[in-house]
Amino acid sequence: MNDALSQPKEELTFSGRLIYSDTLNYALIRHWLSIERSDVEDEQSDSNLETISINLVDIESRVVIRWPRWKPAFVALSYVWGNIGGTARDFQDKHGEEQLPERCSRTIEDAITVTKNLGYRYLWVDLYCMSRDPAVRREQIAQMGVIYKSAPVTIIAPGEDADYGLPGVSRPRNPQIFYQSKDLCMISMQLDPLHDLESSKYSTRGWTYQEKLFAHRSLVFMDDQVFMESPEELYAESFFAPLRWRTQSAPWARDRQLQIHSDLFDEQQYFDKKGGMAQRTNGAFHGPGYIGLFQRHVQQYTRRALSYDSDALNAFQAVLEKF
Repeated sequence: MNDALSQPKEELTFSGRLIYSDTLNYALIRHWLSIERSDVEDEQSDSNLETISINLVDIESRVVIRWPRWKPAFVALSYVWGNIGGTARDFQDKHGEEQLPERCSRTIEDAITVTKNLGYRYLWVDLYCMSRDPAVRREQIAQMGVIYKSAPVTIIAPGEDADYGLPGVSRPRNPQIFYQSKDLCMISMQLDPLHDLESSKYSTRGWTYQEKLFAHRSLVFMDDQVFMESPEELYAESFFAPLRWRTQSAPWARDRQLQIHSDLFDEQQYFDKKGGMAQRTNGAFHGPGYIGLFQRHVQQYTRRALSYDSDALNAFQAVLEKF
C-alpha cells in the first residue's frame, strides 16, 4: 500500500486516501481541526456560556465538574440513546463528587478515547452533564444550541444506540474497496458522505436535530469512514481536498437537503445566502424568508421520532430560542 495516501498533507488536489479499518487516523483529524480552528475563540466569546450553568466530564479523573473559571475548550457528544440507564448521581465517590461508572456505555467510552487523542481534557455528554435540578435543567435545555456551538468539535455517533460505539475506535470499519498494482492504486471514494448519515437512525431521532444543527464542527463516525463538517466545508478520510457546501439557508440553519461540490468540479458553487432567504445581522434574522426558514425547521423536526411525547418542545427548544 502507498502509505503516503493515508498521511495528512496539504489539501490542494483531489485524490483518494487509503482507510485502515481497525484504526483511526487521529493525526489526520487533528490536521482538519488545525485548518478550521482559527475562529473557534471568537465563537466561544460570543456564545454567552457564562450566563448558564454547565458541567463537564474531566476525562482524566472521570469526575463531573463545573466548567472551570478559565473556560477550557471541550468536546461535545451527540448520539442515539437507545436503552441506556444510570446517571453520574448513581456513582459518587467517598468525597461526594459525581463520578462516572467504571465502565460507561460503549459510545461514551469511545468518545472519551477520541477526546483524549484529539488533545482535549473535557467532554460534554448529556447523560452525565445535564443538571438533575428541574429549574437548572430547563435552562440548560434552552441553551443546548449555545453549548454545542461553543464546543470546537462535536462527536456525532450515528450508531443504533449508546452501546454501538464509534467505528474505528472500539469496532472496525467496513473494509474499503481498493486495487493495488505495481504502478497504480485505485481507491473507492464516497463523494457524498452525508448520504449514510441522513439514512441512519441518528437522523430520525428528535433530540439529535438541534444537536447536529448547532454543532460548530461535526466529527461524524460512519461505518465506512470519519468525516468532519465545518461551517463551510467537509473533510473526509476517503479523499483529499475539502468539499464546499451549497445551500440557500443561512450557515447555522442548513437543512438536510444539501449538495456538495468540490472547487475542482465547480468553482462557482458556494454558500448562497441571497435569493429572498433569511439574512442574519448581529445574530438576529430578518428578511422575507424568516418565516419560511422557521417553517422548514418545524417540518423537518416533526418528521422525527421521540421516545416521549412530553419531550417535543424540549428537543426543539434551542431552535425556538434562536428564533
